[in-house]
Amino acid sequence: MKILLLLSSLDRGGAETHLLSLATSLTRGGHSITVISSGGSLVESLRREGIDHQILPLHSHSPLAWIRSYYSLKRMLRRTRYDIIHAHSRIPALLVCRLARKNQISFLTTVHAFFRVNRWFRRYSRWGEYSIAVSEDLKQYLCENYDCSSERIAVIPNGIDTTHFSPDPNAPSFVSHRLLYVSRLDEDCAEVAFLLCRLAPKLKERFPDLQIVFVGGGSALDSLQQLAKNINAAEQPPLLLFRGYLSDVRDEYRRAQAVLGVSRVALEAMACGVPVILAGNEGFGGLLRPPAFECASSTNFCCRGQKKVTEALLYEAILASFSMSREDRTSLTAQLIQSVRRFCDIQSVTEQTISVYEKLLNERRTRGGAVVLCGYYGYGNTGDHALLRAAAQRVCVKFPNVSFCAFTAHGQKDEPLFGIRCLRRTRPLLVLKTIRSSKTLVFGGGTLLQDRTSLRSLCYYVFLLRYAQRHGISTELWANGLALPRTPLARHLLSRALLPCTHIGLRDQVSLSFAQELCGKTERIVLESDLAERVSAASDARISFLQRHYRLWKEDGTLRPYAIVAPRGREKRGQIRILSWWLGRLRNQGILPIFVPLFPKEDEFLCQKLAYEFGGRIARGLSEGDLVGLMKQCSCVGSMRLHALVFARRAKTSFVGFGEDPKIEIYCCEHGGYYWTDTLKEE
Repeated sequence: MKILLLLSSLDRGGAETHLLSLATSLTRGGHSITVISSGGSLVESLRREGIDHQILPLHSHSPLAWIRSYYSLKRMLRRTRYDIIHAHSRIPALLVCRLARKNQISFLTTVHAFFRVNRWFRRYSRWGEYSIAVSEDLKQYLCENYDCSSERIAVIPNGIDTTHFSPDPNAPSFVSHRLLYVSRLDEDCAEVAFLLCRLAPKLKERFPDLQIVFVGGGSALDSLQQLAKNINAAEQPPLLLFRGYLSDVRDEYRRAQAVLGVSRVALEAMACGVPVILAGNEGFGGLLRPPAFECASSTNFCCRGQKKVTEALLYEAILASFSMSREDRTSLTAQLIQSVRRFCDIQSVTEQTISVYEKLLNERRTRGGAVVLCGYYGYGNTGDHALLRAAAQRVCVKFPNVSFCAFTAHGQKDEPLFGIRCLRRTRPLLVLKTIRSSKTLVFGGGTLLQDRTSLRSLCYYVFLLRYAQRHGISTELWANGLALPRTPLARHLLSRALLPCTHIGLRDQVSLSFAQELCGKTERIVLESDLAERVSAASDARISFLQRHYRLWKEDGTLRPYAIVAPRGREKRGQIRILSWWLGRLRNQGILPIFVPLFPKEDEFLCQKLAYEFGGRIARGLSEGDLVGLMKQCSCVGSMRLHALVFARRAKTSFVGFGEDPKIEIYCCEHGGYYWTDTLKEE
């Protein structure tokens, strides 16, 4: 593959070092790599590996620099045909996104850290057709702040070359009390360095042979050195040493008895067989032990969301690391080395990244119009998102090696959500042209053929079916629902549209009986499970992170009982009162409600109101896989929306339906759920 990697700069840092390791590993694997950045100290390392590097001002916020970079990238993509464009920072991603789409090149991004979030950043950030996050909390950050789908984000950690970062085979049996601190020493991340300097005299009293070594540089270096000068004046030999930037820190790791740092520093030290104390400006994790490895990895070993570092906590952690017996130290480091090699080895990380590349290339090959998917897609409803993704999977199975597309609310803007070609459904000429040039039109899930919302909606979908049928296009319904028509006209339109269909799959017995009444009993009419019942649960690591994120674990290590609740913002007041009564029963039983706005545009306000009243949590940015995974371990599911009940059935969890929507009642009756309603009148 020909791969273009972009990064703002190549000065020393976690993202920059990761890109260097990834580019080197890809090159050794036979791929052609080009790197573009504004330059930096790591450029020479790239060139030593034979990797092409070109300089553009991708670090600058100047509009003139952006214009220059944009047109330079445009000329480059015109000269060279790349298979993949992979951006590792926001400015390059924004500049190259439009060019990648125009040149039909697969484009993805990797997120290495949190960025500022406001209206403008939300509008102008581009995350590509697929995203990679180096930790679970960054994945959740994308989902909650940028409306990315977790189904389109892979968690791939920073890669470490464990053949280079490895224990010293000739290490002495005794290691002096040498503490190593490695970090960028700028004002925004040097808080721990200052704490360590102030703590040094107290540590010296406990460990007379103590030496504390600082590696790194930045805007706070002068202040730290002045503080260290005053402390060293009373010590001989010097207690605090500064090494500045080092091109390779491996030897310093091997000489240390403990390493203080976060993120990539922690991984490199663990790979070298050194105990690690996690402490940084974002939080404090203490002496890292194997049981906490998964929790620490979920924040990229940065301790985000954990308690703030203090002198007392830091002192206790250093004391614990220096006080370990030789046997305990050997056992601890062996387990840490094994964990790093298993999860963060650069070869494994490269393989995972290549699998994402191949996934994007396969998706691009299937983009076309031989099969057209039609539904109420792209309006922000999690249930409809699940239907489209499930319908796309069914197309790949039923029509292998055939291109397909879908009509959605926002056309091309929806493509990163689903990974397929999307066309704007509100452009009638484009819709008709696409149907006319296709071979099959599929209504993939939902209750599209109904006149309860309006007769206009029924006329729209009936027209699409009839238009396709008149042009000899095969028409199919997959796991649809049918609502009993309110007027003779609606019944006539339904009959005319369904009779010529080659396949009519219906998701409930009521719809099946009505279709047989209209079209007669025929093999074309079959009962199918809802497409959303094919959703797979998210990984165990993802669910474990979400449970910690929503504070569902108690201090004693047990999981707090919780229920998933999906209200519907447009439901009548009487039905909301019934739901509130049920939530009161949950509260009396000690069950915490987790409110999920499946359709945020309608449901967010009601979720906030109920969470305030009943003390629950609001879970935003969850995909269908996340919901199924959380439902597997919850007490029950209560919903006013159909697809929360479908996800509950997929998770094999008891569920309760609320509201006056007939499809909720039908689903609960047919699949063993409870349906609660009442005749309470609105006040």
